[in-house]
Amino acid sequence: MQRAHIYRKDAKMISAEELTNLSKPSLTRVRRIADFQFGRGAGEALFPDEVTFSYSNTKRVRYVNLGKERLVTVRANDGRFTLGYPGAKRLHEFLKKPENRVVVMEEAVPFIADGKNAMAKHVISADENILAEDEVFVVDESDNLIATGMAVLAGCEMLGFNFGTAVKVRQRVNNNTREKILSYMRESYVRENIVIGVSESFDEKDIKKKIKKVLTSNTSKDILILIHLVN
Repeated sequence: MQRAHIYRKDAKMISAEELTNLSKPSLTRVRRIADFQFGRGAGEALFPDEVTFSYSNTKRVRYVNLGKERLVTVRANDGRFTLGYPGAKRLHEFLKKPENRVVVMEEAVPFIADGKNAMAKHVISADENILAEDEVFVVDESDNLIATGMAVLAGCEMLGFNFGTAVKVRQRVNNNTREKILSYMRESYVRENIVIGVSESFDEKDIKKKIKKVLTSNTSKDILILIHLVN
């Protein structure tokens, strides 16, 4: 039985019959909100008929789920959505480039995939229609979805700043951090000819510190790093 989220100890559980009666109008409503927030057609792309809902004790939708995955959370202050990673993935597949996207340099990908915020100095391009506080996708240069979060700056502002946070990351790809960094290290970046030598048995924290030091000490957006694997 689908259960409601309870916020007061004395609140009553919503019955299965009540949930059935609430589900159909709830689906219509969340699809309309998605269309308003992300564009026409986003509602059906984001919310298939099989979604289920979690409600507050006032019978307002709080979460929309698909199976065991949370697609979105409904913000209590304004009724708009914050995206879970599964929801962002569905929406990312629906929306065409460059809609709702913030593209970051490849060297920033491991850190964002590890939960760090996307910084303005690493932004290559951004949808000019993005406004501050919008829910956005953070993608790499090949349009792979890395994370989703809230834009701190408007899309046009992200390219004008060389410091500060561009996107506050909420949800990220569930890749193993070590594998992400190993994959990154095997890329041969030569534009600035900066070389970091590491072994296969590298210390993850150490290599991340080395890369971060290079990135923070150079203000150029064109910097790329050559990671050399040594025996």
